Amino acid sequence: MSRKLFIARSGHDIGNSYLFAYSQAIIDEAERRNWRVEKADGGDDCRNNVTARLSNGPQLAVFNGHGSEDEVCGHKDEVVIDSSNAGLLQGTVSFIRACGCLNGIGRSAVKKGAKAVVGYRGDFWIPRVNEFAATPLRDPSAKPVLEASNAVAYRLLKGARVKDAVEASKARANNAIRQMLTRVEPYDSPALRALVNNNLLIDFEGDQNAVASIG
Repeated sequence: MSRKLFIARSGHDIGNSYLFAYSQAIIDEAERRNWRVEKADGGDDCRNNVTARLSNGPQLAVFNGHGSEDEVCGHKDEVVIDSSNAGLLQGTVSFIRACGCLNGIGRSAVKKGAKAVVGYRGDFWIPRVNEFAATPLRDPSAKPVLEASNAVAYRLLKGARVKDAVEASKARANNAIRQMLTRVEPYDSPALRALVNNNLLIDFEGDQNAVASIG
């Protein structure tokens, strides 16, 4: 039986378009490792579709979007996960890349049977340069920040423990920070602030030894 990744990404505004673009690398890595990938892209990132996909029992779920302590949002900010349906994450390891969701939704999901949830205990920052708004993958400010965040999903796809996946993201961010402190580049300042902020806030709820595996 193949392992299943469910990934949600809407792309309906600038911030979400960056998350959408950088999430493609997660999908590519999953497929390279023979994971079965189910996506909720664009308008499909809605509550009914997310509910149906999660009911299929993915081992790993990745959410990209806006959020708060109490909700995770999808296309056009429709709430797709909140305390009333957090039980859909039962048995999964999840990575919620949205502002502040870990303290509320993360804890609620774990109480309702999720193995673990990785996320942020405050606002997740994405720096960006206006001239690259239409081509997020070329934005030199966003690149190190989102690649450090992606490291969580990469490690989980490789079978790493939740704790190790979080540490891998922090290590990648710290490496980028060290490089920025030894050079003068015009796009480094916003990236540096975002890397420091996100590194302070990334954490997990649930079992630190949980892995995204079958059974």
